[in-house]
Amino acid sequence: MAYDLTDLAEAVLRQMAVIDATESPDSVDSDFVIDVYDQKYAELQAPGLELVYWKQDEIPEAIFLTIRDLVINECSGAFGEPTPPETKDARETIILKRLRRHVSRPATGNPNRAQYF
Repeated sequence: MAYDLTDLAEAVLRQMAVIDATESPDSVDSDFVIDVYDQKYAELQAPGLELVYWKQDEIPEAIFLTIRDLVINECSGAFGEPTPPETKDARETIILKRLRRHVSRPATGNPNRAQYF
């Protein structure tokens, strides 16, 4: 199952207690969260990180909470929870470990043949 951008916006706003479980987010807040996700997606896709394997509007269930947490970390200041840059960077480092673990390939354990000259 994949989540779309509306699902992400609702999850972010609920986790940040901007809306409660029975409310629907207002379009301005949703659009802001989606814009932050779009920017974060581009950053994760850029050379150096290259952690993206999914379509931008189809977030896999296995990483949905990780992406939600990344977006919360990025946009929390706009919703009344300002974070010092060093704290924000430290949180992002921890969250990205979860994403890297998800996209990494485990070692096969097979020997590699090499020719030395």
